[in-house]
Amino acid sequence: MNGIIDWGDVTPGSSNKSSGNNGRTPFLWLKSGNTYKVRPVAKPVVFFKYFYKNGDSTRTAICEDPQSCPVRMAHSDKLQTPGERFAILVIDRADGELKIMEFPKSVALSIKAWQQATNQNPGGDEGVDWVIQITGSGKQGTKYSSTPTIASPFTNDEKKMILSVIKDEEGNNAHYLENRFKAHTSEQIEKRLFGEYENRGNGNTQVATAQAAPAPAEQASSPATVGNATTSSNDDVAIDW
Repeated sequence: MNGIIDWGDVTPGSSNKSSGNNGRTPFLWLKSGNTYKVRPVAKPVVFFKYFYKNGDSTRTAICEDPQSCPVRMAHSDKLQTPGERFAILVIDRADGELKIMEFPKSVALSIKAWQQATNQNPGGDEGVDWVIQITGSGKQGTKYSSTPTIASPFTNDEKKMILSVIKDEEGNNAHYLENRFKAHTSEQIEKRLFGEYENRGNGNTQVATAQAAPAPAEQASSPATVGNATTSSNDDVAIDW
């Protein structure tokens, strides 16, 4: 099933189970040959994504169930089984900005292994920075190396930045990311993969059509409570993950 998950729910191997962004939060695209240092925030979402080469562009779409998707059945000669993918909010240490990072299962399993070994929440205040290095190319040749580094509790400024984006009343990013990675309808999948190409910006050359996204919540300028997260008068920001 698509949606927010706990790290312990990341399962090894391929999954046969059910399972684009136009908003203000930018994407961090993981490209081969580069090394990234990121700090995970809250929990990831899981989804099933098609990658289809159509002319000069790579089209993508998210389906609900890779085994029963009617589009895949109708185009079995063209479409491979959609891959299981993950996404999470991260702080990009290259510029300190909060971004959306999409990543493969190999990275998710590395973070899960750290979580199980330490019994710490990778996206909570006790989490660490991660160095992610990508090498190779192609579906089979691309390799991801994920290495945990030192503990990096969120600063108050980082917590304020996080609170300006996340909207869940319980203080996590479930609602925010679930809206952006929810499954497309069969009609949307057909259009995104096989329809006339539309490049609507955000540097996302892999998306045929982009989904509208709600604007981030405004950051409080005075003492306020956002869900279970409180900004106090002494500038001490608490987030109840």
